[in-house]
Amino acid sequence: EELPTRKALSRLLYFSHGVHDTLGRGPAPSSGGLQCLELYLANFSNGWRPKGLYHFDRAGQHLSQIVVGAERADWEMMVPALPLVEGGSLLWVLVGDGARVERKYGARGYRFLLLEAGHLMQNLCLMSASLGLSTVPLGGFFEREIAEALVLPRTDVVAYVGVTGKQ
Repeated sequence: EELPTRKALSRLLYFSHGVHDTLGRGPAPSSGGLQCLELYLANFSNGWRPKGLYHFDRAGQHLSQIVVGAERADWEMMVPALPLVEGGSLLWVLVGDGARVERKYGARGYRFLLLEAGHLMQNLCLMSASLGLSTVPLGGFFEREIAEALVLPRTDVVAYVGVTGKQ
């Protein structure tokens, strides 16, 4: 499937998870204003952006490639729900900074990360629809394998994934 246009992806990222004020806040509610979520994506389509794994820098408003190449078949092993959805050039991976939220909230912090991830995924779904795209949240995935693929610190939490493509 074809990658969304540069303009559409830019709008989708900014209005779903970009920084909108001087305190680093964005459009999704965040427990204690900690802004503990990071947004990664796997691009399965060569186009204006090559296949690979990317991190979205909220403040700088740009994508940084962290791993070259990303094959949907490999990700279907880590996200068994992915083959249930036809198409989709991008896989969103929402990751929480477990150590930061735990310092403030203790064991309850994990719950707050999941709530925040739900808000961000909803933003991705709504913005996708407004741009003529479709985002489907997926609940079946293997956190440890995804964390290894993204080379995440051990304290980070893979909280949610979703696939995006054209309607």
